[in-house]
Amino acid sequence: GAIQQTNNNASNTYASAIKVSKFRAPASNTGTIHVLDGSEFTNGDSVYVVADQQEELSGSVLNVDGNTVFLDFNVPEKYTNINFARLYKVL
Repeated sequence: GAIQQTNNNASNTYASAIKVSKFRAPASNTGTIHVLDGSEFTNGDSVYVVADQQEELSGSVLNVDGNTVFLDFNVPEKYTNINFARLYKVL
């Protein structure tokens, strides 16, 4: 009903305003991360890496190869799937 439609509208609005992908694998203290969907990211994008109870990291995308994203900063190993590590694209 109306509540479901409102939820769908909110979800669509959110998806058009910000691009995000969860990590597919834990970070490895390098600038290389593996995400579930790398299709929204391109060279030169400004991005943030966040995870629950971790500081926010920011920088740029150097390259994308499928679902592997190469960043110009290292992401510590403490950014894992368990604490919902994710990559956000700055629009």
